Amino acid sequence: MNWPQCGQPIGRWTVDRMIGEGSFGTVYLVHETHSGQVAALKINLGLNVTATPDEFRAERDNVSERLVPEHTTDFFDSGIWYDREYYVMELAQPLSPSAKLSARRLFQLFRGFSYGIEAFHANGRIHCDIKPANLATIDGKPKILDLGCVRLTKNAKKHPERIGTWKYMAPEVRERKLLDIRADVYSFGVSFRELCPDRHLEAFGPFIIHATDNDPSRRTPTMAVARSEMLALAEIVDSTKGSHLAENLRREWAAENGVRASARGAEASRPDAMERARQASRGTVRPR
Repeated sequence: MNWPQCGQPIGRWTVDRMIGEGSFGTVYLVHETHSGQVAALKINLGLNVTATPDEFRAERDNVSERLVPEHTTDFFDSGIWYDREYYVMELAQPLSPSAKLSARRLFQLFRGFSYGIEAFHANGRIHCDIKPANLATIDGKPKILDLGCVRLTKNAKKHPERIGTWKYMAPEVRERKLLDIRADVYSFGVSFRELCPDRHLEAFGPFIIHATDNDPSRRTPTMAVARSEMLALAEIVDSTKGSHLAENLRREWAAENGVRASARGAEASRPDAMERARQASRGTVRPR
């Protein structure tokens, strides 16, 4: 079996080094031989690869079709190297659980990720593999990676699969009982918990508990509600730190999203969500 080596050409790209490996393939840092443009090349090859060539092609097609272009990486190229298929995409930096994120940066990133996941849902799809390794940034902007597990919502409801990464997988998905958009909400909540600074866990606990409820009927139902609850809990962080995090975030969200923010204005300041979050933080009520 041939393995890409540093300095070796693959099509019009030159391999620099390996940067990751998963069940769908191995990812290499590459640059375009003539222009020097840096990118990520994913090839259906690796010791831990379980994806079939058809599954790899489906992932490639999801990336090339730009299902949610604002929230995913650009697609550059594809081809065959020896007998293995590959595709080339924009280079992104995945989040690391060891990253030292401030509360402000955590909110900024997860706000962006929530819109990206919501865009998949609006497009009739479920991502099915939300986790920190698939939440990334390009020039500071949130991007969602690894589209190999994406499923059509209408098909997923009829034929639930055990799909995704076990640690972040909703209980009903593990048991093959149900697969709908709430599975992404669960994975989103687990990812938020993993990246949340310990000093803020108590304040953000109500959101995490609600988003990761084992019972999907009691879980946070949509990404829009998740955003509302996150912003409500920012008020609690403000009160403990004497900052203006929630107010500043609300202004940023409105400025950056324009019409989208005004159309969903109630989402960012729902009194019932804020009051419920405050009560939950004091232990007087458990999020539904």
